Amino acid sequence: MAVQASTVAAYKIAVTETDKIVKANKVIEPRFRDITGKLVSAMKDKDQPKIELYMKALEVERTAITTAMKSVDMALGNLRQVETEDDFVATRLADIEKLMNIVDAAKKSLTAKFRAIEKLDAEAHKAADAARDVGEEAAQTLARIDRDVDEEKKRLSALYRKAEDLNTKASDAVDERDAKALKDAQSVFDALDVETQLLMHEELIKLIKSFAEQSKAPVYGPDARAEMLAGVKDLLAREAGVNVYVEQLGKLKDRIPALAIKPIDIAKAAKVLSIERKGEATLAKVLNGPVAKWEQGLDTLAKQLGLKTKGKDMLQALKKAGVV
Repeated sequence: MAVQASTVAAYKIAVTETDKIVKANKVIEPRFRDITGKLVSAMKDKDQPKIELYMKALEVERTAITTAMKSVDMALGNLRQVETEDDFVATRLADIEKLMNIVDAAKKSLTAKFRAIEKLDAEAHKAADAARDVGEEAAQTLARIDRDVDEEKKRLSALYRKAEDLNTKASDAVDERDAKALKDAQSVFDALDVETQLLMHEELIKLIKSFAEQSKAPVYGPDARAEMLAGVKDLLAREAGVNVYVEQLGKLKDRIPALAIKPIDIAKAAKVLSIERKGEATLAKVLNGPVAKWEQGLDTLAKQLGLKTKGKDMLQALKKAGVV
């Protein structure tokens, strides 16, 4: 059987993204060790200017890791698509295994670094906070959350567009009774990891509400408190604009994996068309195939069985009886 062009394309994308991952890791690994080492040292020395400096460098490293993780997700998604074609897998098994090993190792390494950065970033903020006045601290926290809200809107809107496109493909596959196309769409959707993205949204909302509660502390003066509450109001208003993506993604998260092609009652179909048992196997082959070929297949079947009817009429009869 000829290999699908989409499978070859997916394999090439997986190779390209894996190459990006390898190159990115060569840059990330030494920088990660250097920056985290310097930041830890600055924290021990309680050197606020250097803590601030290395925190900014750490943010750049976090961005690089996030970008590399996107390549990991892209590679994994395309490898999953490749795995759906047995013939291609059989001929390129060693190469696919090599790619999977590289991508899996990178995913573990990058995830560990990302978590380490998150932990170190939190510790660094605490160390820097000790030398800052509370008003400045609140302003910087508000600025960080503000940036996170902007990034989240971009991320979730892009994710929704991808998910909706896959929803259309999966729905079309169900309508056309194309099992392979449905499996491919569901596999790519799974790689988007929508559930994790929605959990990240929930955490951001919690962070905003926590900041709002923090503003009530007596340590803040009236000016600082007013600035914090105004900032929270603005953040929540902007988050409300993201809710449409969150709600739709929540629905798609449940809908797409649940989509399935319903089996056709072949015995009932045969009864409607007055086809004897010996013709049921061929009838099943036709009706379990693509919808676009039903009429042609039924026309051929009618000729084989000597029925005085046409595929078009047979299909109408099946629709009228509610079989298809």
